[in-house]
Amino acid sequence: MPDNIDVAPSKAAVTAKVATDLVDNVHYPVYKLAVSLDGSTPVHVSSTNPLPVSGPLTDTELRATAVPVSGPLTDTELRATAVPVSGPLTDTELRDSDVGVAVNSTVGLTDTELRATHLHVVLEDDFGFQSQMTPMRDMKVTEPYRVVGSSFGASIDAKLWTAINSGTASASGVASGISTISSGTSNDGYGQLSSFRSARFQFAHPLQFRAAIRIPDTTIALNTRRWGSFSVSTVTPQNGCYFEIDAAGTLSVVCVSGGTPTAVSSGSFNGSSGTTYTLDTDMHRYEIIYFTAGVWFYIDDILIHSIIPTTALLAEDLTVPINVTSVNDATGVTSGTIEFWNGVIIKLGRDITAPLCFYQDGTVAAEVLKIGAGTVQKLNIADVSNTAVLTLYDNTAASGTILYSTGAMGAQSKPFIVDLTGVAFFTGLTLAITGANCKVTVVYE
Repeated sequence: MPDNIDVAPSKAAVTAKVATDLVDNVHYPVYKLAVSLDGSTPVHVSSTNPLPVSGPLTDTELRATAVPVSGPLTDTELRATAVPVSGPLTDTELRDSDVGVAVNSTVGLTDTELRATHLHVVLEDDFGFQSQMTPMRDMKVTEPYRVVGSSFGASIDAKLWTAINSGTASASGVASGISTISSGTSNDGYGQLSSFRSARFQFAHPLQFRAAIRIPDTTIALNTRRWGSFSVSTVTPQNGCYFEIDAAGTLSVVCVSGGTPTAVSSGSFNGSSGTTYTLDTDMHRYEIIYFTAGVWFYIDDILIHSIIPTTALLAEDLTVPINVTSVNDATGVTSGTIEFWNGVIIKLGRDITAPLCFYQDGTVAAEVLKIGAGTVQKLNIADVSNTAVLTLYDNTAASGTILYSTGAMGAQSKPFIVDLTGVAFFTGLTLAITGANCKVTVVYE
């Protein structure tokens, strides 16, 4: 309580009572604060007229009612009721009941975390593809390798590529390491570049078309340009999947089966880049991952569209080559061009299966060992009569492309092996033994 005293103000005849605090016989005056703007009547400091303060507030002040707060909160504050939380959780929080955890493929968990009984971990890449384990808890891994395609040099390598064109100013050639395919200026004119061999499809391992493509002009009247993994009859797609740009410059993704295409155009895409994609004149990386159960189209590592079949196959045959085509329609007279910088088809897994074998004793005009694609591993030959000739054909008849021929052999009884080291065939495998008898076991798959 103040120790009041009487004070006589200067030049005053009476005294005024002043509040003080008496300490060791010394009076310390007690003052009441008032604040106001310059030139205004001061108003006493109160809860409705607080004293202005600058600088940091205490924890208690921050927690006072109606005090807005910005910046990070403490662990206790984050756990307060009705406080929404975003961002990473602690190890303990991750292990709470009913907390689902998805782990990006670039972030690892410890062995203990992976073994936690109630921690479900999914390893997933940026495109949504998830890893798998075997029943022996081994992770499934594959070794991709190139099946067909190559880069270009100074000219077309006829052992790897087939270039055809038709019509005035049409072209399929190579200059400065880039293949240029042009339709020319004739009605129904076209240019086309195809890989010499097809990429063999096996269900266990999807295939991946990958190419660097540039479209110098996105709109060419009465012209259609295509690139991807597909077979053709002349220039008409038969089976496979590809990108397509029409005369107006609209990009589509297409699956074709038995010559009947099913196209999805920009505006209806379902990929991560949205429903539309606008082509420009720069080079872009185009990829198609495909197998029986689905196909995924990418541009510059961004998923453009995916197709999952439900009641019909995407294509009757997925053992198809690379094809890049530019085709005028029946009245087209403007040349459409594609720059094909590089292109390959990659198998996402090793091309190894359990081999088959077939034994033949004596001559045979045409023994069809397989219909469709495969590889020949080796021949075990014995008891050869003089002038016997053994021939293998890439066909379903004893004609066409010869894979291997012994020529006329001399008589010998001692067995010997011909190692063919996986010679590939695509149409089929047919054996013929002519001229004289011999015995052979053909190992193939």
